Amino acid sequence: MKSSAMAATSLILPFSAKARAHKIKSAILGTGSWGINVFLKSPLTSDQFEIIALCDINSIALNNVSDEVVKSVAKKPKLFSPYLEFYELSGLEAVAIVTHTQWHSLQFIDACEKGHHVFPEEPICYNIREG
Repeated sequence: MKSSAMAATSLILPFSAKARAHKIKSAILGTGSWGINVFLKSPLTSDQFEIIALCDINSIALNNVSDEVVKSVAKKPKLFSPYLEFYELSGLEAVAIVTHTQWHSLQFIDACEKGHHVFPEEPICYNIREG
């Protein structure tokens, strides 16, 4: 029994260490109030994500969130204004959509078409037809 437990542990430990070593290269689309005050806290305090990019049409909000990321992880993310260019970023794996509701469904569709994993803020759309 003792040797079985040791063998099982030796198999599990390398996999869990490897899983922790890979950080999901993620990006946030929308850096307003909700983006910085609510959503940003989770990826910055988790060891599972690396924020590689931020996107917003408001350059002041964009730079404020960028400063918060730099304070936490000391690595400045790439900054974008047009979100379609943002989706072309090499290595991007996951996108959080934290924009105004009227943009959610279009930005979600565009992210999916690029093959990104998407965390959309709710609601995803205004009505069933749009969804």
